[in-house]
Amino acid sequence: MLLLAAASSSILSVRSKQLNCVSSQIYRLYTHTDTHIFLFLRTEWFNHESKSTDRFTKQIRHEKHVSR
Repeated sequence: MLLLAAASSSILSVRSKQLNCVSSQIYRLYTHTDTHIFLFLRTEWFNHESKSTDRFTKQIRHEKHVSR
């Protein structure tokens, strides 16, 4: 059980770093170019990844609750 919690915490940490990296890329893209279509595409990807992370977090919480 402890191993599952540690692994899921590690995975969430990695996902959080990935999302932070994408958000900084969006900011750099927005401030350094006039091509807003790229900003739109990056933002859509960021929103999709945020939803995936939310689903992943809910799944882990559910698994922890069921295993108790």
